[in-house]
This record gives sequence, structure tokens and C-alpha cells, in this order.
Amino acid sequence: MGSPASWPAAAPAGTPTSRPTRSSSGSSRRFRGATSRRRGCGPTGAGRGASPARSRAHLDFWLDPPSFAHRVDAGALDLKRPWTLAAGLNRPPDDAVREFRVFGRYCLGGEALDVDREWTWGHDAKDQARRAWAASAPTRAKEPEACAAWADLFYLPSPIFADFAQLCGTQFKFHHEVSVPTALRFLEVEGRAPAPQFLDCWGCSQAWAKDPAVIDQHACGHRLDLGQRHVRDAFRHRLDRRPFARDAVLESQIYELDAEQGGAWDGKSLYWETERNLDRWTNGCCRLPSANQTACGCVGRDPPRTDAAAAVPCHGAYVPSTVVG
Repeated sequence: MGSPASWPAAAPAGTPTSRPTRSSSGSSRRFRGATSRRRGCGPTGAGRGASPARSRAHLDFWLDPPSFAHRVDAGALDLKRPWTLAAGLNRPPDDAVREFRVFGRYCLGGEALDVDREWTWGHDAKDQARRAWAASAPTRAKEPEACAAWADLFYLPSPIFADFAQLCGTQFKFHHEVSVPTALRFLEVEGRAPAPQFLDCWGCSQAWAKDPAVIDQHACGHRLDLGQRHVRDAFRHRLDRRPFARDAVLESQIYELDAEQGGAWDGKSLYWETERNLDRWTNGCCRLPSANQTACGCVGRDPPRTDAAAAVPCHGAYVPSTVVG
């Protein structure tokens, strides 16, 4: 990857600094990464021929390939099942709570879907999901469901890739954070795909990570502030397996960054009520310390209502975000 002197001095926010893949022997060889700016249901490369498996990650979503490979080799991640994020969409504020929270549900149907207000369900997502489900000729599940999940990272094993791509290229061509999980749920209910494994990653759809200490503790998360030199350098050091010292110079840089933009985040500033104040901070998902703000950590901090009979992935089995291997 080169020495520090050879690294570029700057890169615009959203520009990937690397595209790592895992190519070691054994089962880990089958884990491949694909990054894409394209928004929608279909993964990058759909319809381009056979593939052992396919994963999709948004460009500002960080991954630690050795941690994923370690979990595959240890059997904690199953390459024969889809992987998707357990949570991560931001809940809108209400009269009782005016602070950041994370939406914790996954799939809803019937009355539970009709009355749900814990997520925005924008872009006519509920009705589009119902129509797509009905138009896909279900044979087992006649009652449509709609699922909402953070879709910045997911993995598809080869046996279901073609069916998923076909759905996404026809009926499920709408808001990606509803179309992706709903298409996976449709295939599961129809017996054409196994139930997914859920991943707990750091952050949420509206979070920023500027502190290398946070990034270094988690195997996956969103989003890397690649506009900051110290963040790019820290992530490069990590990928090169070199320790990145949290020294006085780095602490001074972080302090100056906060000072320039109004001080440390108070846990209450609302990005939808200010001029994108969330762009300033290391965190922004819930009222927890920065390093603890994984999606499931936030769901545990502010759980969904208990009056809806719908699954909450963070209340079941999920793969944690800790770095391993």
C-alpha cells in the first residue's frame, strides 16, 4: 500500500481510500467485496454471469476484512446464508423524544405495518412493497410484508443471487432500504432462500466517524469521514496492520476540529433542524458514548414499542461489530 510519504495529501469526502478483498486459502476465499454508489435494490454486477457470492457496501462504509474472514473460518458467519444489517435507520423525532434514535424493527405486515410510525416509510414505501410482493406471484405467503433495514451493506450467497437480481430488476425497483430487505424476506418466506444473518455495525444511516479510536474498535461501520486526513491515515494504518498511535498530535487535531465547529457534540443537536450540524460530529445515532453507538446498542438504549408483534433483529442473535482475528 506504500509508505506514508507516498499517500495522497487529500481526497474529497466519499472517495474510497482502498478497496480491500480477502483472498486467503479456505472458505475465506469466497468472501468478495463490491462497492457501489448506485442506489437501489440490485447489487453491483447483477446479471454479469455466475459469481461465487456477492457483497455490496456503500463507499463510506468501512470494513475490516480480517475480522470477517476470521468469523467465516470460525463458523460465526455462514457463507450459505445472506447477511444484512440488524438495524441502522434513524427514527424520526416525536413529541416524547427529540433526540437521535435508531429504528429497530425489520419486517411488518397487516395492521402492524399500517399503524407503524417509528420510521418514516417515505417514497410511498409501504404501498410499493405490498404491490411488489403481490406482483411476484407468491405461493406460500399471501399477505404482503414490508421490511425496512439499513441497506448500506449486505451479502448474497450464489444460490439466491439470480432470484434476488430478478426481483430487483422487475417488481422491487423502489426505495433501496425497503426493497432490499423485502426482497430477501420474500425469498425466505417462499422457501427460496435461508433466513439472513444479522450484523451489528457501528453507527447508523446519519452518523459520521472522525475519531480513529472509534473506527479501530469496530469491524464495520458508517460513515468514514474521508475528507479528514487523520481518518484516512488511521484507516490505511489499520489495513496495513500497523498500529496507529492516539498521541498528543492526533488528540490536538480532534480538539481543534471540534473547536472550529462549535465544540464537542452534545447528543441533542438535530440534523433536520439545523444546517447539517450532524456533519460535524463523530457520533449521531443515540444517547450513548461514541464507541458504544452500534446500531443494536442504540436499539437497546431506545427500544421499539412493545405493542407490535414484529421481529426486532437486535433482540435475537446477531454478529457483533468487534474486531477479531
